[in-house]
Order: sequence, then C-alpha cells, then structure tokens
Amino acid sequence: MEASATGIVQIGDRGQSVVDLQSALQDSGHSHVNADGIFGPITEEAVRSFQQAQGLSVDGIAGPNTFQALTGRSEVKSVSTETSTSTESSTSGVIGTAQGLIGTPYSWGGTTPAGFDCSGFLNYVFAQNGQSLPRTTQAIYDAGTPVSAPAVGDLVFFQGTYNTSNTATHAGIYIGGNEFIHASSSGVRIDNLSSNYYQTIS
Repeated sequence: MEASATGIVQIGDRGQSVVDLQSALQDSGHSHVNADGIFGPITEEAVRSFQQAQGLSVDGIAGPNTFQALTGRSEVKSVSTETSTSTESSTSGVIGTAQGLIGTPYSWGGTTPAGFDCSGFLNYVFAQNGQSLPRTTQAIYDAGTPVSAPAVGDLVFFQGTYNTSNTATHAGIYIGGNEFIHASSSGVRIDNLSSNYYQTIS
C-alpha cells in the first residue's frame, strides 16, 4: 500500500484531490471515470488498471507514486472523508432521481411527487435510492458532516430563507458546476450557488 506524509487518496474519499485524480485518469485514457469528487469502485478500478499498466504496486490507492506517474507531482492535497456508504453509482442515481422531478410543484410539508417542500424532496430522492434521511432540514444538517467544498451528491444548506434564525432553513443537492437542485418556492428546479440570492443566505 502506498503511503505519504502528505496523504493518500483512496476509496471513500471525497473532495478536490479526488477530482484531480479522476481528471488525470481521464487524460490517461480512462474516459469512463466521472470527475465528480467521489472515490468509488469505478475510480478504484481505474487506479488499479493504471497502476498495473505502469508497473506500480496494484492496490487501488492513489499515493505519491501513482500521482507522480499520473500528474508529474507526488504531493496529494488533503481530502474530506465521509462515513457515508454512497458510491459513484448511488450518487448518480440520486442525481438522476432528483433531475427527473424537475418541475414538481412546491407544497409545504410535501413529501411526494404531487408536491415537495425542500426537506421532503431530499427525503424522497434519497429514499428512492435506498438511503434514509431525517425529516427536517435542520435535522438533516445536524446528521451530516461539514466539508470545505461540496462534491457532487453532497447537500448544501442555507440560513434565513424565511426567517432570521441561525438554523438551517433550506437545502438542496449539489450537482456540480456550482449548481444545485432543490424544491424552491416555485417548485423543483436547478439554481446556481453564485446567484445574488443564494450568496446572501448561504
């Protein structure tokens, strides 16, 4: 197993270092790997394939030797690791389910495709993919693990969307490109985190 004082990237890790790894794997011919920032089985298999082709120790872990061969540098940025059992396939399932609900109307307390509020939308989407979430936005936030930057499939939270409290009052699913999908007051839609409204409440 490769190791490094600056860290390694392995299955279960999430973050920018995983994106860098996945992008490098794509450049090396592994075009089936999505640069979504989640190190799942598909990424691990691509790392193993690359290591074997390069004559490296085949362990599916991207340590300094693997990064050196891929990118010409051996340093690895630290990544945030979550205890979630989600994989690349389940993340894509969550995103696919969420996108399939675009246009569903907003309904206070709604938990079905007849109408959703923001936490009801999250509960429904994740339940369709075999994962259970708490019912309220604040409870979902409390159960999560904060990260410095969202990866695809992470949840993003906001304060003050309908009151001035310090609690989490709104949430959505990050889908990449600084965009997230959520049940807004106008229904399920995709918005950009850089919009003036969300910059003021995030």
